[in-house]
Amino acid sequence: MAGEDNKPHVKRSKVEPAFLDSPIKSKTDINSTMDMILKKLLDVHDLAKSTKINTESMQLELTAIRADINTIDNKISEAEQRISDLEDARIKSDKELLFISYFYDFHEKKHCRRGRP
Repeated sequence: MAGEDNKPHVKRSKVEPAFLDSPIKSKTDINSTMDMILKKLLDVHDLAKSTKINTESMQLELTAIRADINTIDNKISEAEQRISDLEDARIKSDKELLFISYFYDFHEKKHCRRGRP
């Protein structure tokens, strides 16, 4: 296999600057390379910082959402308790009405037997 080298082909990512492929020839090249590397590091740092801020902001939003869910859950529990209380009151009222109805019927029957209206 003439003309082929045995080195594996390394594909550079698009993020890597092309200046890394060229040889450094002078102090100016070193300085410009260092400046580019520093800029890339600062970009990564800024990205990490904004990601952290976004993460913290999301955590705050999640905390607020959880608080809202707890508030809604408490309101649902209160509403269920009110419904239960109203049902209990309705049952009690129905029993009282039934008692009054039986009493009235009993009273009517007692007086009707004696011939009173």
